[in-house]
Amino acid sequence: MVTETARPTFNLGEKQRELYWDGRRFVVYIGGRSTGKTTAAIMRIKGMIDRGELRPGSRILVIGPDYTQAMDGTLKSFDYWFDLFGMITRKVNGGKPMRELIGSIEVLFRSAMNLDQTRSKECQVVWLDEAAQMDEGIFALTNANVRGTGFRDDSTVYQTIITTTPRGKNWLWKRFVNLETRFNDDQLGYYHMTTEEAE
Repeated sequence: MVTETARPTFNLGEKQRELYWDGRRFVVYIGGRSTGKTTAAIMRIKGMIDRGELRPGSRILVIGPDYTQAMDGTLKSFDYWFDLFGMITRKVNGGKPMRELIGSIEVLFRSAMNLDQTRSKECQVVWLDEAAQMDEGIFALTNANVRGTGFRDDSTVYQTIITTTPRGKNWLWKRFVNLETRFNDDQLGYYHMTTEEAE
């Protein structure tokens, strides 16, 4: 006799829940290990699909600091959750991994080590995972990718999601934390989680 395995349940933490609903142009989640950064970004993307904020046929660009981290960390977590949600319709592996989600949403996985793979990609969402390990130039380059193809509807949500472990007063601190140099609050959702808070 075959029995069906129950799907695991997952409850978002307070900061993950806030990020889930945050439609500002930039959302940044900084925290130590095991604070739910990658999961928060994945749930944000799922929420955008559930609410119809990601248009059918849109593109998401996901970048890790290097190929190994992108494949062994980010992509593995992405596959775990989106397989669980039943939203992946096609998988392409190899040097340029891609996942197609329901609604023909294309998700490209790339490495920050190869900037040429990030050029000329018109995306509704860019997600920089472990961004503190990347050069600031990757932010400028991918920020230019967050735009629509063809007619641009003012109601469409375009977003850069940044998740990372803190690394001192680097470019992320300057752009997203320092009150004197960061983006305005109407453009930026900033979340910080300590390992103690996550326990």
